[in-house]
Amino acid sequence: MTAASPAGENASCDRPSVSAAGATLVEEAMITRPKTLDVNATAGEARRLFTNPKVLEAVLLDGPAFAGLLDRDALPQTLLDEAPLTPCTRQDVPTIARDRPLSEASDLMREHRMLRLPVVEPDGRTLAGLLCLNHERTGFCQG
Repeated sequence: MTAASPAGENASCDRPSVSAAGATLVEEAMITRPKTLDVNATAGEARRLFTNPKVLEAVLLDGPAFAGLLDRDALPQTLLDEAPLTPCTRQDVPTIARDRPLSEASDLMREHRMLRLPVVEPDGRTLAGLLCLNHERTGFCQG
């Protein structure tokens, strides 16, 4: 995951923004219903999701469990629509628990140069939400 893609640079978020200093816990700033795809989704399904310029990364789920992130730029244009996404998906993505300090999430995102950070439940696997840096990188899109 890298800095915003060209499509993301022009996409403005219509969600309210939460300052990194204004919230104390990850769950106060996370999007609770991020756009997701099943781990068995196809390239065509991902392309349909990415027609929304605000979607920079697709969250993949295996049932309720976080299974990886797919950056829009990591999806080859030459990949057939019926092809699986797994080869293009990053599965070694750091995650954070919803009850952790937001400052910890900010540090983790900065360290790994991430725009999106999956939030998991206490079991460490079940997706709880997604932290998304706002367009200005001054806070988080809230949802």
